[in-house]
Amino acid sequence: MNNLKFFIGCVFVLISINVSAQIITNKTELRDCSLNSVPCNPNCFWMIHVDQSNASIYNIREYNLANNTITQTGNNIYNVPNANLAYCNDFNNPSSRTFYNIDSYQSNNILKYDNGMWSPITSNSLNLSFFNPGGNGNVLAFQGRDNSIWPKFICTFNGTTIDSIYYCGPNYSLIGADIAVDSLGQIWFFESNDTSYFNPVCLKVISSTGVVIKSYPITTTIDFSDCYGVMILNNTLYVGISYLNSTYSNKLLPFTIINDSIFLNTPIPFIAPPQKKDLESCNQGTLTSISEVPESLKELAVYPNPAQEQFMLHLPYRTSSNAIIQIYNLHGEIVKTIKGSDTSPINCSTWPRGIYFVSLVEEGKARVTRKVVVI
Repeated sequence: MNNLKFFIGCVFVLISINVSAQIITNKTELRDCSLNSVPCNPNCFWMIHVDQSNASIYNIREYNLANNTITQTGNNIYNVPNANLAYCNDFNNPSSRTFYNIDSYQSNNILKYDNGMWSPITSNSLNLSFFNPGGNGNVLAFQGRDNSIWPKFICTFNGTTIDSIYYCGPNYSLIGADIAVDSLGQIWFFESNDTSYFNPVCLKVISSTGVVIKSYPITTTIDFSDCYGVMILNNTLYVGISYLNSTYSNKLLPFTIINDSIFLNTPIPFIAPPQKKDLESCNQGTLTSISEVPESLKELAVYPNPAQEQFMLHLPYRTSSNAIIQIYNLHGEIVKTIKGSDTSPINCSTWPRGIYFVSLVEEGKARVTRKVVVI
């Protein structure tokens, strides 16, 4: 009988420990969702996405970016009012940092995340529609739109008032569905000509008062259609592209500034929920122009690899406009030849499964060759 009591007691203790652990876990999750000062975790960024069960609800998910690989951390905040997200100091408590949101579809008020609740902190005092915010330190900035089709203004909030600090002009607009603020309080954004809106012509940086610091030209055509966010993380600028984009479907595009021009690095796969809406980060750092070309930009990249329906090519830095791409099978037969300037995806859905070789040819010589597996 004593042995039986001992056994029952052990079972009860084990059950109690398990239940307690579960309760602690739940409390931790709830605590994370009610923090006034949102923690800034190294190498992490946030993304807003539509709730899978209710399309009118938005959630925040945290992701880790390391070694060009993105993983979800499991830190989530639920029931976000709208698909806008910024992160900066709490204007009422500068030692605390938190999230901000804009009620873009109703009042246009700025909302602050405070102890698990989203509360309006100011009303819209300008005759503009606000959306796509970005923040860092004491700078909270966002895009503004008047009666134009595309956004043309950048506005800031200083804790008391909203000011319009920058106007693109009548023929240019903000592009990228977002802006980013670096560790110096500078505001970064892409501009495009209104006649070709989804192809940015420059990356621009301004001060928090609207003074243009630098404009970096974009020398190649980049398709920003279905872009959902822009952020700076660890001194690198990233642009999020969703699944509807035929060129960069489900990719995070990293950009590097070389000799005062901006270049696209190899896109990073990022297959998140289809309805993603915004990007924001901490540990931003800032972007500086470099003269030494990174090794990653000197290489020919093929992605995804293995490929199933199609694959993309990322050409090395300063590839000649006269270069061509030749793709061979294992028998040495050319299965496809394209111009090096062609950025369209390569359709391989009808190719026999196996190994192929992609060669970049300049001045009649193969400069570099990569292997791609079609499955």
